[in-house]
Amino acid sequence: RIFGDVPKCLVRLARVQDLCEVRVQALAALADLASSEKGAMVVAEIGALPLCVSLLQSSEEEIREEAFRVLHCVREKGEVF
Repeated sequence: RIFGDVPKCLVRLARVQDLCEVRVQALAALADLASSEKGAMVVAEIGALPLCVSLLQSSEEEIREEAFRVLHCVREKGEVF
């Protein structure tokens, strides 16, 4: 387990409905993690992609942008799609 439980915790934080800034920061951290090949695979394996796809429909622009960045990084670095 190369990154321990950190990626899963970030996904849990990104699911927090009430705190927009927490979600944005968690998504930003996931995107940063996904910027490497190993990180992209971890992000994909922990189930972050379906969450990010659903967050593309968020009413908060920052959430949409970070969710898109996660998906883009995984697509660029990982061979998931």
